[in-house]
Amino acid sequence: MSRLPLIAILLTIIFFIIAPFTSTTYVWGLNHLHFLSNIWIIINGIFLIVTLYLIFRPLSKSKQQIIYDRIDNFIWSDKLLGRSVIALVLLILFYIFKIEVHFLGDGYTWLSEFSREEGFIHKWAQPLSPYLIRFMQSVIGEYSEASALIAFRLISYLSGLVFVFNVISIIGYLCKRSDIRIAGLFTFIFSGVALLFFGYVEFYPILWAFGSLFINFLIRSINDKKFVWLMIVTYLLTLAIHIQAIIFLPAVGYVFILMFKSNSFKKAAWLIYGIIALCGIVFIIWLYNNRIDIEMLILPLINGRYPAHDYTLFCFKHVKDLINLLFLIFPGFLVLLSWAICNRNVIKRDKVTMLLFLASLGSVLFLIIYAAAPTMSRDWDVFSITLFAPMLFLIYQIDLKSLSKKQTMLPYLLPYIIIISIISISSIAVTSQTKASEKRFTEILDNYNLNGWVTLAEYYRRTDDMNMNQQTKNEINIRFPDHKLYNDGINKLDRGDVAGAEQIVKAILHRNMYNPNVLHLAGRVAMMRNNPNKAIEYLEGAIRLRPHQVSSLNELGRAYYVTNQSEKAIEVFKKGREINPIELTVLENLSWIAFYQGDFSSASAMADTINNIDTTFPPGYLIKYLVADKLKDSKTASHNVTYFLKYGKGYPYYDSLSALYPDLK
Repeated sequence: MSRLPLIAILLTIIFFIIAPFTSTTYVWGLNHLHFLSNIWIIINGIFLIVTLYLIFRPLSKSKQQIIYDRIDNFIWSDKLLGRSVIALVLLILFYIFKIEVHFLGDGYTWLSEFSREEGFIHKWAQPLSPYLIRFMQSVIGEYSEASALIAFRLISYLSGLVFVFNVISIIGYLCKRSDIRIAGLFTFIFSGVALLFFGYVEFYPILWAFGSLFINFLIRSINDKKFVWLMIVTYLLTLAIHIQAIIFLPAVGYVFILMFKSNSFKKAAWLIYGIIALCGIVFIIWLYNNRIDIEMLILPLINGRYPAHDYTLFCFKHVKDLINLLFLIFPGFLVLLSWAICNRNVIKRDKVTMLLFLASLGSVLFLIIYAAAPTMSRDWDVFSITLFAPMLFLIYQIDLKSLSKKQTMLPYLLPYIIIISIISISSIAVTSQTKASEKRFTEILDNYNLNGWVTLAEYYRRTDDMNMNQQTKNEINIRFPDHKLYNDGINKLDRGDVAGAEQIVKAILHRNMYNPNVLHLAGRVAMMRNNPNKAIEYLEGAIRLRPHQVSSLNELGRAYYVTNQSEKAIEVFKKGREINPIELTVLENLSWIAFYQGDFSSASAMADTINNIDTTFPPGYLIKYLVADKLKDSKTASHNVTYFLKYGKGYPYYDSLSALYPDLK
C-alpha cells in the first residue's frame, strides 16, 4: 500500500501540535488546544501517543477486519437497532454539551429578532427557516428570547438526529467495504459539522438535515426511479430552507438526463443542459454587473472592498482561510485526499461518480467565490454544506479503488479515527466552554469583522460586564474609524447639525458605496438638504444591500412621498411594518398618508395603534386630534390635544395648538 496516507496522517498530527503555538488569525482551523486547559492538553497528548504507536505497531489486519465487520453488521444490518443506538447516544451528547455562548454565525442577532411576537427579519435566502422557529415558539407558548433559544436548540438537536440517520444510510449505500464505511461514518460524525447540532443558534443545522435527506434520495434516484420524486420534493424543501442549496442543481439536472433511455435523447438532453448552464453563467454575470446586492455576494477579483481592501479572490489570505476551513470542518480531509489519489488510474467513471462530481462542482464554486470569506473564521457555518458532496466523492472513490485493487485502509484506519476524533472533540470543547469560546472569539476577530466586534460588545452587555463592553466599543472605533464617523453623523443629524453630518458623508461615502449604513446616512442628509431624488438613489442602494433595514425603508418612503410617488411610499412603509410592526415612525408615516388622502378612519386606527404601543409618543395624539377636528368631534379632539401638549413640545403644531388651547398646557 502507498505510504501517502501515512504521510498525510503524520502531517495532520504535526499541524495539530504546532497550531496552538502560532497566531490564531493564521491557523484558526486547528489551534483548538490553545484555548483549552492543561488537562485537555494531557488527554490529547496521550491519544496522540497512542495514535503514533498504532501507526508504527498496528494491530493485525485479521483482528481489525473482524472488529470492523462486526461493527458494520451492527450498524448497517437490515434492523434499525445499530443506527438507532448511535443516533440516541449522539443526541444525548448534543444536549449534555450544548453551546452556552453564541458567538459563531449570527446567533445573538437571531435571538434578538425572535424575542418579540411582532415581526422578524425575512431574508430572501432563507424563506422557510424562520417559520420553523416561529412554529416551535408557538408550541412552547411564548415569544421571547428564552423561547427562541429553546426553539433553536430543539431544531438543532432534531437536525442532528436526521443528519446522523441519513449519513449512515448514504455511507452504507455508497460503500461496500466495512473499513471504508467506518472511515466514512467517522469522517462525518467527528467533523466540524457536528458542532451545528449542539444547540447551535442558526439555520444551518436545518440546512444540513434537509440537505442530507436530499443527498440520500439524490444518490438513490440514479439507479431507482421511484426515488426521483422524493429527490425533487426534498430538494425544493432544502431550497426553501436556504437558497444555498442551488449549488446542487447541476447534480439534479444530471438525474433527469439519466431518465432518458435513448442515446440520441441523452445527447440532446446534454446539449440542453449545457445551454442552460451557459445561460445561467451569463445571467449571473449580468446580475453581478447590474445589481449591487448580487455583486456583494461575490469576492472581487482584484480590488477588495472596504474594510477588507486587501482581500480578493486569489489573495494569500483567501487561500489560507480555505485551508483552515477544510481542517476545521473535516480535519481528516488531507488523509482522505491521499487515499483517493493513490493509484488514480483506476478511477471508475460511473454514474455515481459523475453525480457526486457535479454536486461537488457547484459546491466548490460557491466555496471559492462567496463574499463572506474575509470573516470565514466566524461565518464558517455558511460554507460548511459546500464540503458535503466533495467529501462523499472522495470516500466513494476510495471505496471503488479498494474494491478494484483489493486495497485496504486497515493499517491506518484506527489512527485516522483517533486523530480526527480528538481534533473535532477539541473544537467542540472550545465552543462549549464559555471562557474558551470567549478567548477564541476575541482572537479570531480582525479588521475585517465589524459585525463580530459588535457581537462581542453585545455579549459583554448581556453579561453585565460594562467595562469590557466599553473597551470593546473603543476597540471598534479604533479598528473601524468609518463606523465611528457614521455614528457621529447620525448623532449630528439627530441634533440638527446637518452641515456636520454632510461633511462626514463627503469624507466616507466614496469608500463605503457597499455599506448600507453609510448609504442610509447619505440618504438622510440628502433629504435634509431638500434633494429627495438623490436621497432615493442612496436609500434604494441601502435597501438592496440590506432589505430588512426598517430605518432605511422609512426614509425611502418619505422620499417617495415628497416626490409624489405615494403608491411606492405606501408599499415601502408597509414592507417596513411587516418587518417590525411596532416601529412607531413607520406607523406614523402611514397614518399621515391616510390623513392627507382623506382616509380619516384608517388614519385614526393607525394612530390608535401608535398610542397602544407607546402612550408618550406625540404624533399618535396629534393625528387623532386632527382627525377629530376634521370630523367636528370636539370631545375626542380635546382629549387628544391634551396629551399632545403634555408630550409633544418641539413637534410641529405644538406652538399653534398651545396658543389655541392655553388652558391645556
